[in-house]
Amino acid sequence: MNLTPIGSKLLSLPSSSSSSSTTPPSTISIQQMHADYAPSLPSEGNWELLASTEKTEVQGLVSFYSSEGEEKGKVHLLGWEGHPEVSRSALLFC
Repeated sequence: MNLTPIGSKLLSLPSSSSSSSTTPPSTISIQQMHADYAPSLPSEGNWELLASTEKTEVQGLVSFYSSEGEEKGKVHLLGWEGHPEVSRSALLFC
């Protein structure tokens, strides 16, 4: 999946060096099954695109809490089109 700047920021991983800097990824690989999908971002709420592919425009989306107060910038809802919970052995079983 090609990550948007927001998706890249949310998935930043600590670098392998001893410093506390992070290396933002531009892509991630995740198991994808397309029996159903989100054709577009929801029209209600404050949704942001996280990732896309050539086949599916909305691969990940996020909604943040209010832009004010203690919850500012914290993730409220997060969704991925892919299935990180599916293991290789589960796929081979099908």
